Amino acid sequence: MKDFDGKIALVTGTTGIGLATARRLAAGGAAIIACGIDRAANAAMTAELDSSGAGALVMAVDVSVPDQVRDAIAAGVERFGGLDIIVNSAAVHPYGTAVSTDFDTWNQAMSVNVGSIYLTAHFGIPEMMKRGG
Repeated sequence: MKDFDGKIALVTGTTGIGLATARRLAAGGAAIIACGIDRAANAAMTAELDSSGAGALVMAVDVSVPDQVRDAIAAGVERFGGLDIIVNSAAVHPYGTAVSTDFDTWNQAMSVNVGSIYLTAHFGIPEMMKRGG
C-alpha cells in the first residue's frame, strides 16, 4: 500500500513546488486536482501524470478568483469523489519596493499568494469534512 492510496489532493500551481508536490502525491497513490494559470505547464503536468497512470484533473484556474476555485474543487470532487488534501503552492512574484510597486500589482500578489489560501480552505474544507478530514 502506498502512503496516499485513496486520497484526493488539490494542488495549486502547476510549476515548481506545485509540480513537485503533485508528482510526489501521485507517486504515493493520490488522485490529483491541479489548478494553474500557465496553460503550457498545465498540459505538461497532465501529460506527465497521465503517462504515470495517476488520476489527474489539471485545470486552467486563476486561484485569486472565487468562482474559478469553487468550480475547480467541484469538478475534482465530481470526478474523484471527494477531497482529502489541500496544497497551496500557487504564487506570483512581483519584485519591487513599496515605492516602486503599483497598488494593482501588490493587490494581485496578495490575492494570489494569500487570498487563494482562504479560497481553497473556504471551498475545500467542507469537502474534506465530508470524508472525515
